[in-house]
Amino acid sequence: MIYETETNHKSAGRYAWAAAQAVRMNSIVNSSRFTDAQKRRAEQVKLGLEMVYNGEFFIEFRKTFISVKVNGPLVRDRKGLALLETSYNDEGFEKCKTKQGFTYRLFKEKCVA
Repeated sequence: MIYETETNHKSAGRYAWAAAQAVRMNSIVNSSRFTDAQKRRAEQVKLGLEMVYNGEFFIEFRKTFISVKVNGPLVRDRKGLALLETSYNDEGFEKCKTKQGFTYRLFKEKCVA
């Protein structure tokens, strides 16, 4: 089974719009950290998830990984989801649960202290 974690975030409240804009701008800046092949793979993951889930889908580029978010997920195809998660597990992707839905973390770098 795919490695899963759970995260807790506070609501941005009345600053939600500004917070969303900041995330989008940081994503644009961080996209230069990844190769075209990694960006294509993130798009493939998003398309695969769109086939098995109903919900909203986003790709965000972070400093150390790419996240593919699924907000408000409803499973459409359980067998297809099991196959996808098996292949994502083989590639070392991580699945995080949030209050809004799921986030799949791709190409996560190991932090060296």
